[in-house]
Amino acid sequence: MARLLDLSLDMSGFPEAIKDFRAQCDRAVARNQATREQVQQLEKDYDEAVGEKPQGLLDGVDSDQLIRELEDFPAQAARRRRGGTLSYRSSIPK
Repeated sequence: MARLLDLSLDMSGFPEAIKDFRAQCDRAVARNQATREQVQQLEKDYDEAVGEKPQGLLDGVDSDQLIRELEDFPAQAARRRRGGTLSYRSSIPK
């Protein structure tokens, strides 16, 4: 994404920040039994949902149109960077 938008992002600190954030979350959950039980229930619900059915597109989404939009996006983003207009009409329902 950074390449498409011609951005230079320094993400070298992300792995350490992620590790620290996870440790903070783990400590917070460990201190509170109700939170611990809620997290366990969410994990169980997630595992059951993933096992039930594969994740698919939203109802009413035209997958062919979505693919065309994804294929056209890089060229339209380049035109926008050069000062042209970006014509984007999503097929995803709101």
